[in-house]
Amino acid sequence: MLNIKSIYLQVFTLMHIFPQSTLMRHLSISPVLLLAAAVTLAPSMMSAQFTTYSSLSSFTAALSSTGTDSFNSLPQQTLTPSPLVRTAGTFGYTVSASTSGFFPVGPGGDAWLSTDEATAIITFNHFLPSVRGIGGFFFSTDFSGAFFPGQTIIVTATDANGASTRSLVSATSSTFFGFVSAGTITSLTVTADQPVDVFAFPTVNDLVLGSGRPSTTVPEPHRFALVAAGLAAALVLSRRRRAPTFVALTE
Repeated sequence: MLNIKSIYLQVFTLMHIFPQSTLMRHLSISPVLLLAAAVTLAPSMMSAQFTTYSSLSSFTAALSSTGTDSFNSLPQQTLTPSPLVRTAGTFGYTVSASTSGFFPVGPGGDAWLSTDEATAIITFNHFLPSVRGIGGFFFSTDFSGAFFPGQTIIVTATDANGASTRSLVSATSSTFFGFVSAGTITSLTVTADQPVDVFAFPTVNDLVLGSGRPSTTVPEPHRFALVAAGLAAALVLSRRRRAPTFVALTE
């Protein structure tokens, strides 16, 4: 549901871009019509604004500070109840599984966070302090806990304005992927696309959280172009309704 206060703020923003006196005097548009246009176009202006990274160095460079949870403190090959309260550097967070719990796996002392069921959803949330960036190594493992090549992992990041989903095709244990938001990230979910006749378990290693440099969520230039186009269409309709009707005079 749209926030009415934010819609009015968008209307006043449009008033500054297109001076009200000009709109009223030359194009005969009412504030009600402006509000209707803003309501129509608001969803595109309020969409989630994420930048994605496939390089750990580029991801960390986009943030002011970062912290990493390696999961190496988790007992491998042991059922671990969900949820878990963890830290990544100075960032605290909660991770939960949609099933009964986690089943950490991995080679030697390098623990990977995985689930006890293949179809489980891993959810990271309750970040303290708030974060603008979240990333890590997302991939699949097989029933024995070994890396499962050629599989697809689905990750979805959510912030105050919406969600962004990416499918990581043929994800590997050494391939990084991360999201950076213009606002505050509220959650990240991880699932494994299930192949036919076998099981692929969603797995995460080295989760990285970060705080971003101060920024303001401002509509991108093409958003304003869409608003302008919508207003132009509304103005044409308004002028057509107000066009005078000429009646031929008869003697």
